[in-house]
Amino acid sequence: MPGTRVEIEISGQRYFSVAAWTFADARPGDVILYEDSYGNMSIAISNGNAAAMLRAVVGRPVDIRVI
Repeated sequence: MPGTRVEIEISGQRYFSVAAWTFADARPGDVILYEDSYGNMSIAISNGNAAAMLRAVVGRPVDIRVI
């Protein structure tokens, strides 16, 4: 549900995020969790590069918790 606060953990690092429908629902630099056009949950940074910031690579586990 949009506006729900979540915690994302990847590589032992924790990041706080918010669920959103679109990038317009977030401020620049906010980490967001959203459903992409394929119906998958995706992590992004509004006006940024989530893969670089989170040091994400294919196959690395990601834990998402509602807070």
